Amino acid sequence: MYLYRVINRTEDMEMLASSDNNCVVEELESLLTESGHLRALAFYMLLKELAPRHFEASKIMEGSSDQDLILQHLGWIADVNQVFATNVLISEKRENLLSPDEVIAAIDPKKTDILQRYPQWLIEEKGFYDTKYHTAYALLLAKSVLAIFELGISSEDKTAKLQENGIQPAESHARERLRIFLGSSDLYDVEKVLYLIEDSDLWLEKRLPGNRPDQPMFEDAYVMEEEEE
Repeated sequence: MYLYRVINRTEDMEMLASSDNNCVVEELESLLTESGHLRALAFYMLLKELAPRHFEASKIMEGSSDQDLILQHLGWIADVNQVFATNVLISEKRENLLSPDEVIAAIDPKKTDILQRYPQWLIEEKGFYDTKYHTAYALLLAKSVLAIFELGISSEDKTAKLQENGIQPAESHARERLRIFLGSSDLYDVEKVLYLIEDSDLWLEKRLPGNRPDQPMFEDAYVMEEEEE
């Protein structure tokens, strides 16, 4: 591996790293990190099943702009820890922004935490004003709220039932986030959102699309629902 690095045989390094070998873990990790051959290191760690234990691969990829490498390994990182996978996607350490469309297409639909956090980051922190991202985020928030409603969760056992059904406790706050977003953004597709929630009891949310939270309609609807509760 040292020889391949000296003569800059990157493909041979990756081939050796991804095949059975007797390299010393600490030495190889130091060697490849210093030389910037992160793809070869990721292959090695995946082969040796070191990444799930040390979460080192995600940390390495946070600084990489190699989109193919990142998307190739995104799946198993997300299986281990969705927070680590999210951090890889929204990292500010890389020089070039990953393609949002390709990233979203590569995310497992079951990984709801990542699916919500990534477009939220694009909108709130990167200033994306594309309607499709605003629409996607609004629909994801609405689906989370509807999923919670379908479980018939009461306030006292909310967290326990969410965990039993594979939904993160943080999603119990999805309705509040949905209300805020529907009232503050005017870039999402109103018809798609209303179609999704039209048969639900989300009465306030049905009145919010297209209205800012400081407008009378928002305030009146909020007061009305609070009085009913």
